[in-house]
Amino acid sequence: MEQVLPFSSLISESIMRQLSDGCIIDSNILIAATYDLHPFNEECLGLFEELAKYRVPVFTTVTVRTEYLDFVRRLTITEKLMDILSESQRYNLSERVRVELRRHKTWIDIEASKGNVPVLPDNRIKDCKQVFDPKIHSGKLGWLSFCDSFLNGVLLRHWTKIEDELGINYLKLRGSDSYQFLQKVINWDDMYKISEKTGLSSNDAMILNAFQASKFRAIITADFDVAFAVVAENADDKICFVPSGLYKKINKLNFN
Repeated sequence: MEQVLPFSSLISESIMRQLSDGCIIDSNILIAATYDLHPFNEECLGLFEELAKYRVPVFTTVTVRTEYLDFVRRLTITEKLMDILSESQRYNLSERVRVELRRHKTWIDIEASKGNVPVLPDNRIKDCKQVFDPKIHSGKLGWLSFCDSFLNGVLLRHWTKIEDELGINYLKLRGSDSYQFLQKVINWDDMYKISEKTGLSSNDAMILNAFQASKFRAIITADFDVAFAVVAENADDKICFVPSGLYKKINKLNFN
């Protein structure tokens, strides 16, 4: 069996049986499944329906949860900043804040027109934060008040909701219960080797290292870098499932 396969392969009952013990998903799959504007949204929602149909357990790691919640944080801040820009008089925004938010709205509109995910990265969020006063002054909205009004409690509620709706489980990497998930002890030196060999980010290398040490045969990702690294690592008993558009990019590469 090829090491990277499209989601369409998961419709096969024979493949689903091979995943009866479970599979690992990364943060990109969670983002795509919960963010309506993501280009892989429909495919990922269909994926979870198929996994639930065949009762395949879905596992994530602490790193996956951290990456996903970081996206939710940035998405929430992006949407709320644009909301208060559209109601700038209600929130008594200073001219300095309005000018800065308009600059980022232009960037968001351009990204959306390109089909990219229009969510502000941290460097742009930092630019926005710096034009707000920390607290309310002269009736003008401060950054801490903004966070208290729009971000407070959001991350915990969101994670609790998707845990229930998507049936998310934790891959336990330590403690007496970890033996049921791992086929070998995790060696974190292997994470460095993965990153150095493929150029994979540290977080993604941690996820892939956990996958390689686990008893699970499959990882499901919407990240080109992760799929690329799975093929480069060339572990015969491990496979990676990706959306069809991503599969076309990986499948045309020559690793021989």
